[in-house]
Amino acid sequence: MKVNIGAYPDEGEQVVEVEIHDYDTWSMDYTLAPIILPMLVQLRDTKQGVPLVDSADVPWGEGAEPLNQSAEDIAEMVKRWDYVLSAMIFSFDKLVNNPDWPLCLDGKFVTKTFHTRGEQMQLGFTLFGKYYQSLWD
Repeated sequence: MKVNIGAYPDEGEQVVEVEIHDYDTWSMDYTLAPIILPMLVQLRDTKQGVPLVDSADVPWGEGAEPLNQSAEDIAEMVKRWDYVLSAMIFSFDKLVNNPDWPLCLDGKFVTKTFHTRGEQMQLGFTLFGKYYQSLWD
């Protein structure tokens, strides 16, 4: 299957050929995770900007005032995006590298009690879906 992935002005059309096998869709989460994980890590390490993250998506954001362009608010935007990326990376890392990991509250981003591994991992996957169009650098 050939897919036109668009292009920036003056760069011409970009076409990528992708071959999908039946087994690729048997468990798409496991097929895509080894691609998504290193991309999230690279984005975290090289980000040049951050999107707006809803205050409800960070544990310390309840009742937070709207953000503006002050230095403190820009620092808060970065802190929120780092949290979201950490949650995503945590979930994809567990899926790729240790699917049988014990329930872990390591303090890196987890600030609430999870009752199951699936619930803890779902946080990162939910944020991945919500902020999918914010995965840019």
